[in-house]
Formats: sequence, structure tokens, C-alpha cells
Amino acid sequence: MLEVRNLVVRYGAIEAVRDVSLSVRPGMVTAVLGANSAGKSSLLKAISGLVPAASGSIRMDGEDLATLPPHRRARAGLAHVLEGRRLFHPLSVEENLRVAWDFSGKVRSFVAALTMAFDAFPVLGERRHSPARTLSGGQQQMLILSCSLIRGPRYLLLDEPSLGLAPIVVQQIFGFIGAVAREQGTAVLLSEQMASLALKVADYGYLLRRGQWVREGTAAELAGSDASELSAAYL
Repeated sequence: MLEVRNLVVRYGAIEAVRDVSLSVRPGMVTAVLGANSAGKSSLLKAISGLVPAASGSIRMDGEDLATLPPHRRARAGLAHVLEGRRLFHPLSVEENLRVAWDFSGKVRSFVAALTMAFDAFPVLGERRHSPARTLSGGQQQMLILSCSLIRGPRYLLLDEPSLGLAPIVVQQIFGFIGAVAREQGTAVLLSEQMASLALKVADYGYLLRRGQWVREGTAAELAGSDASELSAAYL
């Protein structure tokens, strides 16, 4: 289990995350909801080690991550898909997957890893020799997800996976995320502005406003709550 307790993240005098605590369990999707600048990305970056925590604790399966740099956290089983679909754009689909596999713990052969990616997203197989820069936004998101999962992470952090994508592609991406949690037992922490979408795939959610939690509960509880309460977090 991934456990965050009383986390604080600061950028100079600005406190982006204030006294945040959460738990992310294997086999479940946990959503962090909130408007732009609510602190969602800072929270995920602190967990993966891309920004320092001013105070608080982050533990993964009981191990304190505070002193571990990002690459050590990755080797321990943590994967972080950043906002913006960051790929090696001149490289082909297959070459991007090869780079990800080369830096993984090689829990499966490269052929098996390719098969897994292409079974999940057949369009990637069809375009395996195409440069990543020629893919659509949705196809690039499929590729970056596949690059992250090729390592077989136990914990997956996803930052705004729906951003800029067509609704039909978003449904496919979110369906895949739910399947990864259920079928592979991966613990998924999903940061998302679109609450209605996230709550369809999530098991549990936290509502973040200006760096602080304002509510938490099961996805059903949050989805069934007063619309004005959810709306307030986006103001």
C-alpha cells in the first residue's frame, strides 16, 4: 500500500500542498480530483520524488521513500505518467517501447512486452514503425501508458490522462486503466480535473482544493454528493 501522511510541498513561499494524507491500495483506482492549480500535480511529483516534500511522510509497502531519488523509487515499483505525453518523438512506437523496456527490470521478454502493448492497443501495433510525433494525441497517450506498464510497476501515478483527448478515446484509456488495476493488481493513483470521468473508473476519491483536502469517500459517495459541493472545489 502507498501511504502519504501530512504531506507539505512548497515552491518558495507558495504552499502547493498542505497537510495532505491519502492511501492507495493494490488492485484499486484512487482518484485525486480538483481544478487546475489545486495541487494535484505537485502531490504526484512529491510521491515520485520529482519535487521535494517540505514535511510529511511517503511510504510504499512500509518503506520510507523520503531519502530515495526518483530512479530508486522507480526501481522499487513506482511509475509516474506525467501530464503532456512525454515521449521520444523522433523514435518509432516500437523504439519508444524498447527504450522503456531497456530501463526496466525486464520482468518479461521484449517480445512479450510488445505483445502486451499491442493487444491492449492494436493501433500501436499497426503503427509500430511510425515516429511517435506522427501519432494522434490519443495514440500518444496509449504509447506512454504502455511504456510505463512495460516495467510491470506495482504503483502507477497518472497525471491528467484525459487532457486534450476526444471523448471516445478517453473512454478507451479509462477502461484500460480500470482493467490494469483489477487484472494486474496495480495500485493506480489518478489525478484528474474531469470528476465525472474519473469517478466512473475509480474506487475511492479525494477532492483537493487549493492544496488541501475538502472531502474524501468512495466513488459512489462522491458521485452521489451534492453537485454544489463538488463544484465548489473548482472555484
